[in-house]
Amino acid sequence: MIPDPDPTTAPDAGAPRMTTDYDPLETHLDALGDALRVAAAAPAPRRRTRPLIATAAAVGVAAIGAVVVVAASPRDGPVDVLGRAEAALSPTGELLHYVVRTRGVEPTGGLSPRVLGTGGRCPPPPPTEVWQARSPSRWRAVIPASANTGRCQGTMIDRHGHVLRGTWETSWAGGTSTSYWPAVDRMKVIGGYDSNSSQGNVPLGDPHLGGDDPVEVVRRMLRQGKLRDDGETTLDGRKVHTLSGTKTETAHRITTRETVLYAVDATTFAPVRAISTVATTYPRNQRGIRNDPRLRAELEKGRATQLDFVTFERRPLDAAGRRLLTIVPRRPPVVVERTTQARLRAERRAEVREQRRRRAAQAAARDGN
Repeated sequence: MIPDPDPTTAPDAGAPRMTTDYDPLETHLDALGDALRVAAAAPAPRRRTRPLIATAAAVGVAAIGAVVVVAASPRDGPVDVLGRAEAALSPTGELLHYVVRTRGVEPTGGLSPRVLGTGGRCPPPPPTEVWQARSPSRWRAVIPASANTGRCQGTMIDRHGHVLRGTWETSWAGGTSTSYWPAVDRMKVIGGYDSNSSQGNVPLGDPHLGGDDPVEVVRRMLRQGKLRDDGETTLDGRKVHTLSGTKTETAHRITTRETVLYAVDATTFAPVRAISTVATTYPRNQRGIRNDPRLRAELEKGRATQLDFVTFERRPLDAAGRRLLTIVPRRPPVVVERTTQARLRAERRAEVREQRRRRAAQAAARDGN
């Protein structure tokens, strides 16, 4: 098992972690994702895009509700697919509301990969609902509890070892991360994060790959001009434009290659499906995998996360919209824990020093015998 990252540099020490009953490979990946996460490259200058003419259109989605999409006015000449896809996903002065279903899939490179199962034990998790605004970034997400129990039931474990079950809400604004568990009336507020902290990512990504938000990855690659238009195709009977691209980063002799496949509606350019595949190559003597060729092969092949947009709409960022970005408990929480990232780091450093002291004392005792 790979140890936790250096507490003096780990950006999100003390943040809750999702735990589920995965196989040993999943456990390895969880530790590797925490310990070896590579920071995203700085954004390139924003590409100029054509303006959109927005109109509201209601589209029925089975058992979910209305979806408001953005339609582009007809124009002469070629359509700026990349520019309009970016504008749909990164509106200014509006509130994005979307419901997404996240699944692990085979990294095959196609729009319809095989969904990874769990040996028939657990059905797919329920979808996650997100409200998000840009400039500055702030969001709120409602993450439902699994409909299952026992080994299929996901849980959160806080830094004190408390098990927090059930549907929970999390939000981000101004360097502050807030989490709330209604079932136990517990709220946790951690401030003092840097604006680039991974804690500011909506928790939609695979936690075993560092938990990056695939929506933000797509948004960033569109902004940096790293996606290309692969033309029109049909996905589940719907006409879509397919965009794709790859970004590669190397740090500390670890190379991370992330490939994105992104499908948008051919008329409205609203997101339909996003698939993010992360493949990682480590040095031959990397601790934790040097004696595990199967794990190394899995990491180099890559792991893929698929997001299906069940609902996608843009709303006015008025007073009502701003309220949707804030967690509002049904009643005052019984337990409210307030702390800062700096305090969490200091506590973690103290824990590490104490662990080292104990190990040194044990070693001295063995040598004395």
